[in-house]
Amino acid sequence: MGALAVGEIYTMPNRLDLIKIYVETNATSNIAVLFRSFFEPIMSKITMLFGALLVGISLMVLALTQKMGSPTIFIPALVGIPLLALGFLSENQPAKRKLWMHIAVTVGLLGALASIVPIFLQLLKLAKGESLDPIRAGSVFSMAILCGLYVFLCVKSFINARQSARQEETV
Repeated sequence: MGALAVGEIYTMPNRLDLIKIYVETNATSNIAVLFRSFFEPIMSKITMLFGALLVGISLMVLALTQKMGSPTIFIPALVGIPLLALGFLSENQPAKRKLWMHIAVTVGLLGALASIVPIFLQLLKLAKGESLDPIRAGSVFSMAILCGLYVFLCVKSFINARQSARQEETV
């Protein structure tokens, strides 16, 4: 393959629908276009991954305890199932991707916020010298970390998409 000329489009052979690099004279604009064309569709897959991980936390707690005990073990799944659905909708309805992803990040933020009170209660128990249920504590901390990381990735993606759109307008 030879050098690309200004304005020429290069499509990577193994990801025809995901990566299109528009060669321009401004290098930062190339990076923005690459980010937008690569990560916008990927965020829906990341959303489904985080949803599946949250559902997996609930299933793992259920498998480890071998009993229902409390319906609170399904709280991570109550966040994960909507994330799975929203990721699927975002993947299959590209025209409404922005809407679905904003709803998804709101669900992730609610999941992160919902895990704050149980974490605080677990830390109070620990401070009083009481023993912690390691499965419950691990479930709550895992949900908090996953939801917080998901929100961070979404916000970063939204910021980069906005910067990319601004750079495309100026070119």
